[in-house]
Amino acid sequence: MNTHGSSLPAQSIYNIFMLIHALLMPNVRETLTKTSYFQSLSNIAFPFVLRQYYLGKFITAGDTMYSFIPQVADVLDQHHIHYSEMLEPDHITILTDKLMRDPGFSADNKVLDLFIDDQNKILFIGLLRIPHENRRKNIGRRIIRLISAWAEHHGYTLFIDSCGESCYFWSKCGFNLIERRYDFDIMGYGSDRDYLKERWKFGETIFSETH
Repeated sequence: MNTHGSSLPAQSIYNIFMLIHALLMPNVRETLTKTSYFQSLSNIAFPFVLRQYYLGKFITAGDTMYSFIPQVADVLDQHHIHYSEMLEPDHITILTDKLMRDPGFSADNKVLDLFIDDQNKILFIGLLRIPHENRRKNIGRRIIRLISAWAEHHGYTLFIDSCGESCYFWSKCGFNLIERRYDFDIMGYGSDRDYLKERWKFGETIFSETH
């Protein structure tokens, strides 16, 4: 028995066990949906090392490195935006601890909602929203630059759906209008609209499944 130092609390031991279990599971999606490991790792003695190791395991899934995930996290950290991550091979969600309300949008705490089609090399941004007190600081544009740079480097096509005044923001970030559907403006990143329209037949599947 250790009488000179405190042992890890039971919750931390459970978190470590669940982390090891997740790393060994062949079906990452099934494991990730059971609990949010990044939130629970805050009680472990050295969370940063374990988080980076676990994140490395995730972002190399499918022989593809989603290196923009820790880069986006760095941007949020720089502006002291508290967040948590929900990561699946085809769906990335970053949440903040504050509820955001904007005209035309339902109130929620999602900062980023990103869908991935690895087979057809499509990224679809369902939502990007920055907490009100952190707006007008180019945080959104920085996040888009990180995602779009990764997409270009790896041969992915990036799409978003937009409405209202947000269309101006997306056009300033390099997106072009492809079509209008269900009161949404479908926009693709890049200047070749014919190419984007051709690629949209793959992005359309994600849009249909998420709306």
